Amino acid sequence: MHLICLGVVKKLLVNTWCFGRPPHKLQSSTVEKISDTLLSLVRYIPHEFVRKPRHIKEAKRFKATEFRQFLLYTGIIVLKNNLDKNKYEHFLTLHVAIRILSSDVLMKTMTDYAEELLKHFVLSSKLIYSPKILSHNFHNLLHITDDARKFGNFNLFSNFSSENYLQKIKKLLTTHNNVLSQIVHRLSEENNLHKLPISHKINIGSFRTSMNLAHRHININLKMVLKFCE
Repeated sequence: MHLICLGVVKKLLVNTWCFGRPPHKLQSSTVEKISDTLLSLVRYIPHEFVRKPRHIKEAKRFKATEFRQFLLYTGIIVLKNNLDKNKYEHFLTLHVAIRILSSDVLMKTMTDYAEELLKHFVLSSKLIYSPKILSHNFHNLLHITDDARKFGNFNLFSNFSSENYLQKIKKLLTTHNNVLSQIVHRLSEENNLHKLPISHKINIGSFRTSMNLAHRHININLKMVLKFCE
C-alpha cells in the first residue's frame, strides 16, 4: 500500500508525469486524453472496486486504492499511445511484476521472473528518469519479492486491511480526548459481552412482556392521578 501504491506509482503518475518538471512532464493535452479515457471506463468498473476512476487533475488527492487500480487495471489501457514507448514498457514491467506477486497461482511458477522484472524496473528508472527518482521506495522493490516468498502474495500482508479496520476504531470514539483508553474500554466491553453465558443474555420475548406490563402500570397510575386531580 505505502511502498508501491502511495510510493512508486504516485511518484510516477503525480510527481513525474502530471505535476513534475520537463522533460518528463506530460503535455496538458496528453493528460486530458488520459483523463478522458479513464472516465470512459467508469461504466465498466464492477461494484467490487471501492472507487471509480477520477480525472487525472485530482491525482494529488487519490487514495491508495485508486493508485492500486491504476497500476493493476486501468493504467495499462489509458497510458498506451499516450506515453513514450520506453516509459510505457517500463510501467508494464512494474505492472506485470506486481500482478504476479499478488496471485498465489502465478507465484507458483513466476516468482523469480517477477524478481527479475523488479530489478530491471529499478535499474531502468535510473536510466529513463535520472537517479533523482530513486527514493527508498524504489530501492525496497529489490527486496519485496523475498517478503512475498516468506508471507505469501501481497494481499496477505498488505496494509489495506489495517486501513479498513481504522473505520471500526473511529466509530468507537466519542471524544478527541483519551483516545487510547476509549478504544481499550470499548473493545474490552465488546469482548466481555461475547463471553456472557446464555443465561445472562436478554430474552427478547420476556423483555417485551415486561415492557408491556410496565406501560400498563404507568397508564393505570396516570388514570388515578387524573381522577384525583378532578
